[in-house]
This record gives sequence, structure tokens and C-alpha cells, in this order.
Amino acid sequence: MDEKEGCFPQGILLRLHGRDMLERCSCGRGPEKIRIPAMRFIFCFLVLVSVLEAAPVVPAKESRAFREIMAAIADPVEDAVHQKVKFRINHIMMEKDWAFVDALPLTAEGKRIDYAGTMFEEWIEEADEVLWVLLRYKRGRWYIVEKEFFTTEATWIDWPQYFRAPSGIFPKRKFN
Repeated sequence: MDEKEGCFPQGILLRLHGRDMLERCSCGRGPEKIRIPAMRFIFCFLVLVSVLEAAPVVPAKESRAFREIMAAIADPVEDAVHQKVKFRINHIMMEKDWAFVDALPLTAEGKRIDYAGTMFEEWIEEADEVLWVLLRYKRGRWYIVEKEFFTTEATWIDWPQYFRAPSGIFPKRKFN
């Protein structure tokens, strides 16, 4: 059996300010130099962290981010339809400080909204009842960058380029 078999380093040697940091071996034989280039280790760590942070995610319904996003959306919708609303969410995705929501507003009881007496009363016949919202997190809260309520076109298709928002938060387009 080799002398060094079963011998494990207690740490990693890094060259800091021109000095080697020496670590002892688990067998107690004294310091042994173990060299891992610090810059390579740091670079790999930063790449891993940036990849994990950059991926679009669906916020959990019970998360703070989800509640804050939906509260930011609910305020202007409730003002426009003159009643409390809840949403049937078709798509919600966030990445870094951006979020996109595709939702259908419903009454507090979960039924379709009667738009009589609202600014949308005439649009019901001509447009689709949709709500698309692009949000950005700044200064500790979510702000609406752009929203589309009742439309005949998928206007959000240009939003990634126009607002420089991450394209991963938007729904994937399906072509027939």
C-alpha cells in the first residue's frame, strides 16, 4: 500500500500577495502544497453563479415576488373596471429584475367581468379580452413598463427588443 494512499488535504493552497498558504495532510505528516490556480476557480464559480441567476423562473404562488407582481398589476386593472379582481394566469415568468404576465382578470368570485359602465364596454365586441403586462423591479418595488388590455394583436412580440427585456420571460411563439 502506498504511503500517500488515504492522505487527504485539509484545504487548498492559494497564492495570495506572493505567499503560499500551506495546508496539512489528514494523516498529520506535515504541510503539503496543493496548487489550484485561483483565477480558474474564481472564473468557474462566477460563470456558474451567472448561469444560475440568468435563467428565467416562474415565481411560486406563495412567494413574495409573485404577490408583489400581482399587486402591481391589480391596482390599475381594479381602477379601470371599478371592482376588486383576481386573475387566471396563463403565463408568468421573471428573470433578474424583469417580469412578464399574461392573465385574464376575473371578479373577486372568479367569474368573468361585466365591463358595462367601464372604458372597455365598447371594446368587448372588437377585441380579445387579454391582459399582458411587462414589469421591472426598481427601487424596491415592481413598476409596470407596458401593459395591453383588450387588443386584437400580440403587441408583446416586440417588447423584448423595444424595452431590452430578456426574451426568456415571454411566451414561446407557436406557428401553425
